Amino acid sequence: MSPEGAIAGRVEIRSAQATDIDALADIYLDSARHHVALDPEHYRLPERAAVADRLRGILAEAGGSTGYLAAVADGRVVGSVTIRLFPEPSAGSMVASVKSAEIGIAVLEEARGRGFGTALMTAAENWAVERGARLVVLDTSARNTDAVRLYERLGYEVGGLFLRKSVGPE
Repeated sequence: MSPEGAIAGRVEIRSAQATDIDALADIYLDSARHHVALDPEHYRLPERAAVADRLRGILAEAGGSTGYLAAVADGRVVGSVTIRLFPEPSAGSMVASVKSAEIGIAVLEEARGRGFGTALMTAAENWAVERGARLVVLDTSARNTDAVRLYERLGYEVGGLFLRKSVGPE
């Protein structure tokens, strides 16, 4: 089923639109505040204008190998997900040649725990499958335990580790 117009309970999943930019920026900044609280050494709160410019760029890329979907409940955009198809690894790469996509998701804090994330993830996976993907990946902070629980409940498993070490002056 195409994610366009997919309904899951009280939520409509549809393509993000230029008229959604303010709401999408609110969602992104809400997510940024959440991540800064979890791990201030890794995350920061960007300026709203820069966020809006970034999101306009994602919208401009949408179609082809990039998808940008919005969750709408009671006429309000409450979450979003981006999906990007990875280019296939070159013949000289040791990485298996499996068509893959990466998901990035955000849901307003006040709307979390109500099924919107699950609806967005399902729609994003469907979007990727419709375009030939066999594998979906995402990254999240290990400190984001609620998100980790959601992803595990949806069948995601740890496939690697992201390690970091501060080596320079602050």
